[in-house]
Amino acid sequence: WGFEPWKLRWLVKTIKEERSILMSDHKKAVPFGLEKGVKLDQLSFEIEEIGPCVYMTVNPPKPHSSFSSYILRVAPCSGLYWIKGVSNDINTDSFGSVLKSKADNMIDRLERIYGEAEKVSFLSMGTIWDEPRDFMNGLLNNEIHYGARWSSASHDLPEGLEGIFLGVNANSSNSGYMFIEYEFDNHNQAEREIEEL
Repeated sequence: WGFEPWKLRWLVKTIKEERSILMSDHKKAVPFGLEKGVKLDQLSFEIEEIGPCVYMTVNPPKPHSSFSSYILRVAPCSGLYWIKGVSNDINTDSFGSVLKSKADNMIDRLERIYGEAEKVSFLSMGTIWDEPRDFMNGLLNNEIHYGARWSSASHDLPEGLEGIFLGVNANSSNSGYMFIEYEFDNHNQAEREIEEL
């Protein structure tokens, strides 16, 4: 392969970190160290309620350097059913070059674990933001969508995980952020439970 021994050790260590810290133990889904179904009173770190059954934290059990805040949806009986990691703001140009580069890098890392993603890159019908230089304005107006997804129907995801989505959003024409969402297979049950509250 042409790898020097130290490079090979570094590569193996990096892949192991990606599996255990950012994503999941491949047998059981534990993104950011959080398991499906964990109840609110079982969370041993500081959280802030930001909506009905929606909580935010900056210190999950296994944070990742690419993300600075984490949003959790926790139903009273079904427990944790959805996690979103959000990056710090990323300064970029109107083409979204830096933002897309960071997202593409993360997608490549995820593909090494979960296989080839279904890429998401499209413009809403009738948008005026159809030139490459319009990327950030299109994101800002929710008329451009960019990211990748993995689903349990077409990928070998860890037990209990239904889907993963990595994407980008804009705060302005020259600033945005990257996010990753994990949806567990108790999602529908939890949503029904919350609707009945």
